[in-house]
Amino acid sequence: MNRIITGTMIDTETLALGGEALIWELACVPFDIHLGGEAAEIVINDPLHAVLDLQGVDRSAFHIDQGTIGWTQNQRAGDPIWEGWRAAQLEGDGSLFSADGVRLLKPAQLFEEIEARTGDWTPVWFRNSAFDAPRIDHLFEATLGKRTPWHRRQQSDIYTMSNLARQLTGYEDNRPAIADHGALSDAVGQIEQLADLTTELQLGRLQPRGELAPSI
Repeated sequence: MNRIITGTMIDTETLALGGEALIWELACVPFDIHLGGEAAEIVINDPLHAVLDLQGVDRSAFHIDQGTIGWTQNQRAGDPIWEGWRAAQLEGDGSLFSADGVRLLKPAQLFEEIEARTGDWTPVWFRNSAFDAPRIDHLFEATLGKRTPWHRRQQSDIYTMSNLARQLTGYEDNRPAIADHGALSDAVGQIEQLADLTTELQLGRLQPRGELAPSI
């Protein structure tokens, strides 16, 4: 029987690790996963790839860590998204941000775009919802006085699915790490991992391994 999993995957890149970290890059990717047999088909629908426009944003409401900036510079050196945003927005050198397929959005615009992709009670996915969701919530509360545009019951994450599949089927995550640490590539990779996980669970290998079975 063919089944379809519908959701939206969100990934963020931040300039610190704490709960008030400034988000500088975000991807919000609606998707359908068509399950049937040994492989799943993924359909991406109207993805959003954006960087934050800091004009008019009170930076004192956010944490920016020089160590995280240095790490990002090492990981994204030469990437026009990071280099262009850092020069135009973080350093304010007077240049204009421009990168193919990436939109420069103010917080209100970003809120509207995410809201349009997370409605209808479809699950909103993250690799780790405990990291991304509170930082998105802080961004909108600090700049707009609003909370995230989805309900808490929509939040789902890859970590939970991976832990569940590992216990039920012995699933091992052998996917290679994504090299560029970009929000869009990370989000798409996480959708691919979710497709792997749901295929693994759908194939019916749902009996616990022997060492996990309760002793009587």
